[in-house]
Amino acid sequence: DLNERSEKVARFFTGQGLYPNQKALLFIPLSVELYVIFLGLIRIGVTIVLIDPSVGKSHLEKCIKAIEPDAFIATPKAHLLRFIAAVGNIPKKFSTHWVPGSKAIRYLGNEGKKYEDFDTASDHPALITFTSGSTGLPKGISRSHSFLINQHKAISHSLISEDSDVELNTLPVFILSNLASGITTVIPDTDIRNPASVDAKQIVKQVQADGVNRILAAPAFCKNLVDYLESKKQCLDDIKRVYTGGGPVFPNLLKQLSEQLPNAEIVTVYGSTEAEPIAHVSMNGINEQLLEKMQQGSGLLAGKPISEITLAIIPDKDGFPIGPFTNEEFNKFTLSAMDHGEIVVTGNHVQKLYISGDGGKTKFKVENTIWHRTGDAGYLDTLGNLWLLGCCAAKIIKGSKTIYPFGMEAAAMSFSEVRKAAFVEINGMTILAIETEHEDNQPLCQKIKSSVNSVDSVRVIKKIPLDKRHNSKVLYPELKKMLSVQ
Repeated sequence: DLNERSEKVARFFTGQGLYPNQKALLFIPLSVELYVIFLGLIRIGVTIVLIDPSVGKSHLEKCIKAIEPDAFIATPKAHLLRFIAAVGNIPKKFSTHWVPGSKAIRYLGNEGKKYEDFDTASDHPALITFTSGSTGLPKGISRSHSFLINQHKAISHSLISEDSDVELNTLPVFILSNLASGITTVIPDTDIRNPASVDAKQIVKQVQADGVNRILAAPAFCKNLVDYLESKKQCLDDIKRVYTGGGPVFPNLLKQLSEQLPNAEIVTVYGSTEAEPIAHVSMNGINEQLLEKMQQGSGLLAGKPISEITLAIIPDKDGFPIGPFTNEEFNKFTLSAMDHGEIVVTGNHVQKLYISGDGGKTKFKVENTIWHRTGDAGYLDTLGNLWLLGCCAAKIIKGSKTIYPFGMEAAAMSFSEVRKAAFVEINGMTILAIETEHEDNQPLCQKIKSSVNSVDSVRVIKKIPLDKRHNSKVLYPELKKMLSVQ
């Protein structure tokens, strides 16, 4: 069915004058329609561009200016973006349903010209996306067809699947891999633009009605789901596997998932837009001792790096360019087990350059190999497990000590009353901001302060600011502003 529908899309757009090497900007929410149109465009060699609308008008204009799309393809509601000059100036405009000034997409009949599937070179760009911009301006990433295949191989090797799997999935690139693996994908019947506030009741209904037996979603989506199940004293016994990533996964969420989805293997997946996946770990491999280490501030266990990637820890030089290195120089530069620093990676599914043609400070060379700097701090333990400490830019230097946020935040969230925690420094004072049920909870603040090292003050705030994309990553600069005013 997908094959037939995408053929009709290809025929339609060929008839509308789209051809190989042109770029089409898509503004269609996660849906069957998105993938039908996506596959139809891929067939005729058109490069697809996706931009997260949450980046705001200014960033949107910069992204469009950087790529200069030839076509704008969107839902009627998204056509309101045409009031932004950069969108309005895109030459060809199409809508999923008729909108003035655009052409309605037809893929139910046989309209359009005959076409032949584009004989795609492996380095031909298939998909352009942008980073979330959580560590600066969004950067454009061009994925070639061979890159997508390598990424699919890495995903399919890391995320175990069976032909009988029916997966509720909220992450668009992973759905592409599901299509390639023949896995049935269920798209959530709710607005997932804000994962932390999806309609959990509707999700539970859908899981039960569609025979879903595995879930792949951001931590905020999973947290929302298990909070609802807990409030209703309900469990989802038929879920056999949960994959969660796209943001930090703290021990309190792992515990909740294992209680509300009692028969599921819980797997956390670590990666970034430029390198997805990097590492993963199953809750089955996290014993009480490791769980305790996370709760006591040792960081978040990410597991062993996957076989398709080469990973190293280097000194944290956040904000400064490094390299190039010879192999010998790089071996001396990398850190030993248990030493804290920045996580760097290379591999066939690791993005080498941005569409600007360079990697800026996030790339460096070792001989002829390009490496990617994740901007995340971490370390490898003596068994080769990767531990995450937080964003390099969020580190706090207190005397001779360098403190990263995840350890402090995990320790705070080991208290059952704490929903969310974030660790920052303002004018030399280290502050642990927490979200709780009650805004005035001084006894809890005192308890946390006395048990968590390196904390000068614990503050209860109504809402810790998080990234709009996954609702999982703390926006530390914004939090510091809020606390300064307070």
